[in-house]
Amino acid sequence: MIVAGCSSGGAEQSASATTTTQRGSATTTAETHRPPAALTDQQLRAHAGDGVPSGWVPVDEGDARVWVPANWSLSSGSVCFSAASVTPTVSLGQLAQSSCRSMGESHFALPAESVSLIASPNRTAGARYRMIHGYRVYAANAAKPDPAWLVYDVPQLGSRIALRGSLARRVLDTLAPSARAVALAFASQPPRTNYRDVIAAGVRLSIPPGWRITTDGPVCSLPNDELVIPPVRPDLSGPTSCPGLGPGTVAGAVIDGGALNNRPSDQTTGDADRLLTVLHHGTTTITIYAGYGEIPAALEVFIRRNTSSTTHILELGLGRDGRVAGSVLASIRATT
Repeated sequence: MIVAGCSSGGAEQSASATTTTQRGSATTTAETHRPPAALTDQQLRAHAGDGVPSGWVPVDEGDARVWVPANWSLSSGSVCFSAASVTPTVSLGQLAQSSCRSMGESHFALPAESVSLIASPNRTAGARYRMIHGYRVYAANAAKPDPAWLVYDVPQLGSRIALRGSLARRVLDTLAPSARAVALAFASQPPRTNYRDVIAAGVRLSIPPGWRITTDGPVCSLPNDELVIPPVRPDLSGPTSCPGLGPGTVAGAVIDGGALNNRPSDQTTGDADRLLTVLHHGTTTITIYAGYGEIPAALEVFIRRNTSSTTHILELGLGRDGRVAGSVLASIRATT
């Protein structure tokens, strides 16, 4: 496998639903493990960054997206960094520096400007704050760690957003569906007709015309604007772990690209707690899991022809516009 990590994020699961889309003479079925999101034009424009300040970039966690300045740092909430290195920060998974407080506030200071995106599947008990791009946003005052934080719940996106600093409300105003939410919504739609077909490693799929095709790539990350197809080796199972998400810039977290490889036939599924959806494209079954490790804004896609004992893996970056990944997913067919 091309990407692995030492940490994983859970995926909200609920009662199954089924949607079916006609693609020519073939039928595509999506067996979802959460309610399918009906995306409005307003939400898709917000997803694309319509009206956000120049130089801001998207950051996703689960189904939620916000936009922040491109030079902000990005880290998991479990990472501790010293006061000397504190810069405006987006923290994924938990409040920035929250696990470091027992070590002393003076050494592990909180950034003056900070945003934390946290998966929060439970419904809020807070008061309605307002609607943002069609999403109901609630004030979660009881969750405030101190008065400097503004904390909000967005039940429709299964997310809690905590903000502090002068840009807090401007960031909140950019609330949108994540690339993952958009990709899964478009994975059962007809793929884009201007994409080019690629057949390799037992899989046929369509990729954007601007993507390059290479046969070599990094182990613990994904390429940008590339489809990596490494040579097939019998022992190709990938590393057992990769580094956790340390401080980096938010601009570096947006990846449009993929890596395709064969996987040993006795490893046919991913981690159950990361399962997002199962697609059926004709005789091909596509099981999609949330990404983890160095590239949480990605999907781990298991591809299997119903009559075959071979499972193929596609690691797919979700990128800036989730419709790109959605169209790639919609085009996938197993050939072996």
